Amino acid sequence: MRVVYKTGVCSKCGKEKIITQKSKQLCFFCQQYSYKRPIVKKPQKPIPKFSVNGRKRKLEDVSFYKKAWELKQDECGGNYCENCGKYLVKYSSVFISHILSRGAFPELAHDFDNYFILCLNCHSQVEFGKDKESMNIYYDSLKRIESLKQKYYENK
Repeated sequence: MRVVYKTGVCSKCGKEKIITQKSKQLCFFCQQYSYKRPIVKKPQKPIPKFSVNGRKRKLEDVSFYKKAWELKQDECGGNYCENCGKYLVKYSSVFISHILSRGAFPELAHDFDNYFILCLNCHSQVEFGKDKESMNIYYDSLKRIESLKQKYYENK
């Protein structure tokens, strides 16, 4: 059985085309879009990059990281990983590793006794590694943890 299409004026777009839906007088293109439901987008609240307090904290973090880097840098402006001794040429905040986390001890986040300078491999081993006891900084970090916790609980 052969279907015969006739040309006519589409009731939606107003152009003369082949009418594929006779009841509503729609062309093929307008017929396809009439099947789809209109997409209703919910109005989204704008997401700020930083809240007022968050922006201030971010700036404080950056200045702390730079000062921490400068305290231990050599005459060429670089630093050494405190665990493996790898030379770190350029400053990056990734190289600063907090001993006591900023989330658990926010008052110690900007304490200059509460960080190590570590390369990426050593930093990830400190954060996620299972064999932390084999690291060169392990026993030093235990001593620092004790003194930092005393400082933290005395100030509370």
